[in-house]
Amino acid sequence: MPGSGGEIRTPASGTWLLASGITPYYQFDMSESHENVLISPGLDDDQMFTVVEEIFRTQINPAVAQHGGRIDLLDVEDGIVVVRLMGGCQGCGMANQTLRQGVETSLRRSVPGYRGIRDITDHASGANPYYRPGS
Repeated sequence: MPGSGGEIRTPASGTWLLASGITPYYQFDMSESHENVLISPGLDDDQMFTVVEEIFRTQINPAVAQHGGRIDLLDVEDGIVVVRLMGGCQGCGMANQTLRQGVETSLRRSVPGYRGIRDITDHASGANPYYRPGS
């Protein structure tokens, strides 16, 4: 049910999670898939936090946990999602690829008004980071 915090499913992108009060509409997608996609006005930071938090809980962190990691959502600032990578993700040489090609791609497709992601992880610290400077 649009605008009531419900879900809308589309074949290409899975489940779109909507914050209450956001009224989506459909627009034809001109990409190769030629499927209808959800287009919605941008979310404010609080609404975006709620939507991203649910995407992390249900989609992203279960996948990242298979590699011993976790991505914590810390804040949303002007459409920029602020995260900290934990566990096996901290210091991992593939952390940037995970953020850019996995998380960021998913959020761009699923979150109206999403502008980017900022990782504030100290990848060189921790008990057992994968990456150590100078090694």
